Amino acid sequence: MSEVTAPAKPTQARQIHPLHVLIVGRVEKTELINSTRYTEILCPAFDRYSNPEIVQIRSKRPIGTKGEEIQQWGRIGGFRGRPFDVTDKSTGEVRRARQVILTIDAIEE
Repeated sequence: MSEVTAPAKPTQARQIHPLHVLIVGRVEKTELINSTRYTEILCPAFDRYSNPEIVQIRSKRPIGTKGEEIQQWGRIGGFRGRPFDVTDKSTGEVRRARQVILTIDAIEE
């Protein structure tokens, strides 16, 4: 039977600030675009019947290599995307909407 591992713990005690988050998971992909590194992290599923979450972290330095399990503190941010038209199916009314795009920036100390 396989061993069940305990959730990762932060490597150091730190004060939590609003919009700070600890990301724990496995590095799936990393790419460098214009001196900014984008790392995709596959996070463990909450239970065996749900899908794992995937997040992307922006950083200046590498966070890990493909297949490596990491824990990284990040700061959540976001911005409004481009407006687009949405049509109400029941009334046919067309209105403008905007998505909010969330970002996670690595807290690099």
